[in-house]
Amino acid sequence: MKDRYVNYKDLSRHEQVGKDYSIHLHFRSPQLGVFSIHGGGIETGTSELALAIAGRDWSCYLFSGDKPRGNHRLHLTSTRFDEPLAILLANQCERILALHGAAGDEEKVYVGGLDETWRQHIKKCLAQQGFAAIDPPPRLGGREPENIVNRGRRKQGVQLELTSGLRRTFFQGSGLAGRKRPTPRFYTFVNAVREAISTLSQP
Repeated sequence: MKDRYVNYKDLSRHEQVGKDYSIHLHFRSPQLGVFSIHGGGIETGTSELALAIAGRDWSCYLFSGDKPRGNHRLHLTSTRFDEPLAILLANQCERILALHGAAGDEEKVYVGGLDETWRQHIKKCLAQQGFAAIDPPPRLGGREPENIVNRGRRKQGVQLELTSGLRRTFFQGSGLAGRKRPTPRFYTFVNAVREAISTLSQP
């Protein structure tokens, strides 16, 4: 997907916060920030996943497309995502976990990012619950230093890219109303990721 805007400043000149998109930040712990920078109608399901994974334990950031249609125009590539509150939270967190949506009808989650130890740990926890957690292709690797996922204090995080096919199994419908009704599989995924976070040695 080619971005319509070059950065957040460019986007904010043409799109209205509170109408076309919304930003939510919850600071709870400097150990981890869970990010969905393509939430709402941009990459559907990622906002709901980020909120559920963060719960009441970890910090959370959401950038959500709220248009009735055409939310793809709000997409800013992770390496150019520079919304000020996102950068502020990233700078305060040791680690970042980023949730994204990928294309594809197969039920897969690509586990990328520069934190190799944590990446392998999350892959293992997801696989134990029956999810196809695999290494990403280079374009979804999340290995660029300027990617928001690697802009925490450790300068390395983990990026989860969930295919459309997998995300469809998490909700009882593809629209906003459906996404308010998660399936048991949604909670299985969330709990597997939360277990991986909780059992990983903290700094």
